[in-house]
Amino acid sequence: MSYNHRLATLEDTNAIASLMAACNQERAAMDPTRNLKPDFDVV
Repeated sequence: MSYNHRLATLEDTNAIASLMAACNQERAAMDPTRNLKPDFDVV
């Protein structure tokens, strides 16, 4: 499998933000000591 990478651009903001939000929610579900703010904005 070949992997190509590149620097993120401003057009990638929404995709990255949704991935970060999902990652944070998953980690918070596994670790009860992690408290996420309800208005946390990853953008």
